[in-house]
Amino acid sequence: MREYKKILLAVDIAEGSEKIAERARDVAERYGAEVILLHVVEYVPVEPMGEALLPAVQIEGELVERATRRIAELAQKAGLEKAERIVRAGNIGPSSCVSPRTAAST
Repeated sequence: MREYKKILLAVDIAEGSEKIAERARDVAERYGAEVILLHVVEYVPVEPMGEALLPAVQIEGELVERATRRIAELAQKAGLEKAERIVRAGNIGPSSCVSPRTAAST
């Protein structure tokens, strides 16, 4: 009987993320589980003297695109090429959690 079916790995894509992703891969292989990589892009606009340098939507979109590329690179380096990758824009915290049903629908 498998103990794990899915492993949700929340990563910040910083140094050290590859080692953690490799560990998740090893656990998934041991239990025949699937790894889902999750990264939440948190954009906090800084507007000097109340003026926006670029529209917030444009900046957020660029951050999501960059994170999507970086999480793909991480997946490749960690041997998780087939893993589902989820990149969301939002606040980091409990509301960032993705339920298995939500993950399956993305």
